[in-house]
Amino acid sequence: MGSAAAPAAVTPSPAVEALVARVDRARALTDLRRLAGDEPLCIAAGCVTLNNRQTRSDDLERAMDYVVETTTALGYEVDDIPWRRGLYYGRNVIARKTGVLSPTEEVYFVAHVDG
Repeated sequence: MGSAAAPAAVTPSPAVEALVARVDRARALTDLRRLAGDEPLCIAAGCVTLNNRQTRSDDLERAMDYVVETTTALGYEVDDIPWRRGLYYGRNVIARKTGVLSPTEEVYFVAHVDG
C-alpha cells in the first residue's frame, strides 16, 4: 500500500480570517458542553442535563429547542420542519440570516444535533 499524499496547504481569504476571528470561542465551547451533556442546558421549558440525543428521544427534542431558541436570539430566521420516515420521526431546523458582507446572500447555520 502506498501512502496518501499530504493535502495541499490552503490559505484562507482575509475576509474568512476576519470572520473566524470574530467567533466567540468561549461561547462555542459552552454550547458544545451543553449539547454534549457536560453542563446543564436551559431552554424556556427549564434546565436539564442531556443524556443522549438519539432520534425520537426527549433529549434530542430539548437539544433542538435549544438550537431554535439560541439561533433565534442571535437574529436568525428559523424554520422548524417536521419529518417522518416509517417509524422514525423528528424535525429539521434551518436557521438563516442575511449576510453582512453580501446582503443579497444568506448565511445558514448547519449542524447535526442528533447523536
